[in-house]
Amino acid sequence: MNRRLFIFLAWLGFMLYGALLTKNILFKHGNYRYYKAYFKNEYPRYSVKRGWKEANTVPFHTINRYYRNGYIPTENARYNLYGNLLGFIPFGIFFPLLLRRMRHLLLTVPAGFALSFMYEYTQVKTGLGYFDVDDLLLNTGGVLAGYLLFWVTSKLWRRKATSDERSN
Repeated sequence: MNRRLFIFLAWLGFMLYGALLTKNILFKHGNYRYYKAYFKNEYPRYSVKRGWKEANTVPFHTINRYYRNGYIPTENARYNLYGNLLGFIPFGIFFPLLLRRMRHLLLTVPAGFALSFMYEYTQVKTGLGYFDVDDLLLNTGGVLAGYLLFWVTSKLWRRKATSDERSN
């Protein structure tokens, strides 16, 4: 595949991923009408102070609550835990793939943490969700897993390219 086409498709995929991530984190409750009504009627009465009171700032509190006796009891708990982890794996792949200068674990993981924090902060600021430090931990774990997949794949890709050059 042509390198320019590959990069174009990767950027397109990254933007689509960002849109889907935003929809699933901030706009998961309904359609346009729901949010239009929310911002017209409920948001003016929303208090950020109340949002912080409802926030989970204790690490592993939500995870421990969901994970009991060796299994995750409800569909909602599984969606929350696995969704937070799996939802950020693509970031760990796309970010170093597209931004060459960011191809280091110590740059990609903090960038993913910052993105996750931005979503959590937006939720508490707008009332579109709840701040949960466990979401930050799981999202960052997803970024780490994605980066490791990127790193292993890129090493295998380079090894294959090197062996192909030697055989020619």
